[in-house]
Amino acid sequence: MKLMKLTSLLQKSPLWLQLQAKYELMPEKDRRAFHLLLSFLLLGAVYLFVWEPVTVWNEKQKEEFAHQQTIHEWMADNIGQAKMAQRKQKSSGAKKDLSSIVSGSARQAELTLSRVQPDRKGLGVWIEDAAYQKLLAWMVALDTRYEVTIQQVKIDRGKEEGRVKVYMHLAN
Repeated sequence: MKLMKLTSLLQKSPLWLQLQAKYELMPEKDRRAFHLLLSFLLLGAVYLFVWEPVTVWNEKQKEEFAHQQTIHEWMADNIGQAKMAQRKQKSSGAKKDLSSIVSGSARQAELTLSRVQPDRKGLGVWIEDAAYQKLLAWMVALDTRYEVTIQQVKIDRGKEEGRVKVYMHLAN
């Protein structure tokens, strides 16, 4: 419907009527040359606006696929090494750093550690005087951010309200 309306508007246009009159006055040889020129321009437009962009896109996709396939193969080849490294990191590195994690995070939480004693199963920590809210926040941080397991906690009332005395046993 819209195409027919557009066609009828185009046919009634003075420019179209003028071009149509010039075309009809052309000799047969010129008309053939004009048709050949229009065909060439149409093919050129199809090549430039359809074929070339599709070809370029296709080449880029092939390169991207090859790159992704190379990455996938490398990952498949090295997955065993990555898992071993992850296991080593969890088992050996974590236990060595427990005391530094505890002391560093306590410093950030503005808590003073009275005593820190390593043993076979983890780390014993004593705090003589701490604000209860800061202690709770620190314990949550140890558990969530540093993945430290709190195995045992003993909390006693401090001398002032809101202050506590604490013993904790921690492990990785």
